[in-house]
Amino acid sequence: MNRNWFGTSVVICVVALLTYGCATELPIERPFSLGGHGEHSKIVCCLLIPDGNNLLTNGSLEDDPTNPRFHPNVSGGVMSLPFGSTTIPGWTVVGVTVSGGNPQEIAWGGNNNQFVPNGATDGNFFVDLTGVFDRQSADGFFAGVQQTFTTVPNQFFDYELSFDIMVANFQRPIEVIAEIRNNPNDEKPYESKTCEIVASDPPTQTCTKFFKAQSTSTTLTIKATKGNGYVGLDKVFVECLTPFGFPGFLDLCH
Repeated sequence: MNRNWFGTSVVICVVALLTYGCATELPIERPFSLGGHGEHSKIVCCLLIPDGNNLLTNGSLEDDPTNPRFHPNVSGGVMSLPFGSTTIPGWTVVGVTVSGGNPQEIAWGGNNNQFVPNGATDGNFFVDLTGVFDRQSADGFFAGVQQTFTTVPNQFFDYELSFDIMVANFQRPIEVIAEIRNNPNDEKPYESKTCEIVASDPPTQTCTKFFKAQSTSTTLTIKATKGNGYVGLDKVFVECLTPFGFPGFLDLCH
C-alpha cells in the first residue's frame, strides 16, 4: 500500500464527508481499494461503517419466545398472514385486496417448514413475500412487510439498509423493492432500492441502500415485484454509519 496515497485519501474523505455527506462518490482513481471496487471510492468505504446497532425491531423476523405467535394455519408448517396482520413482532403486513375479493398475504415459516427447509439466513424464521397463494396486484406487487422506526433527520451521517432475499433455483427470476418514506401514509417513497436474483446469481443475495433520514421517524416497506412461488426475505437491518463503526458516535444517529 502506498502510504502517501493512504494519507491523501483520508484527508479527501474527511473534507468530502463534512461537505457532501458520507455516501458521496469521490471521482478519483486509486491504486488500491479501501473496501470497495471500481474507479471511485465511497466515503463509507474509507471512513464510515455500520455501527452494529439495528434500529429495527426484530429484523430477523423471529417469533416471540416468551409469548409465541407462530401457529401454522396451512399445510407445510407455515403461517399465512393477510395484509393488516401484526403477528410478526415489530412488523405489519401490507397489501391490497385482489380480484375475487381475496386479500394479499405473506407466508411466515421456520426452518422446519416443508417447502423451504432451513431457509432463514438469520435466526430460525423468515418470510415468503409471495405468500401461500401468490396473489399479485394489478400493478405488479405482492404483499410485503412494513415497520416505522426512530431516526435523526438532516445529519451528515447516513443510514444503511440491508436485507437478504432468497429464491429456489427453479423459481427465478425474482425482484424485491424496498421503499423508504417519512410515514406509512406518504404516497411516494423518497428513497428506494430494487434487487433481483436471476438465473446466473447465487440463491441468496444481500441488498444494501444508503439513505439520509428526513424526519424523526422513517417507514420501511419491502415488497416483491416479481416471483414464481417463493421470494424469501430475512435479516433486515438499518444501521447508522459512524467513523470506524463506533456505536452511538456523538449520539447523532439514535
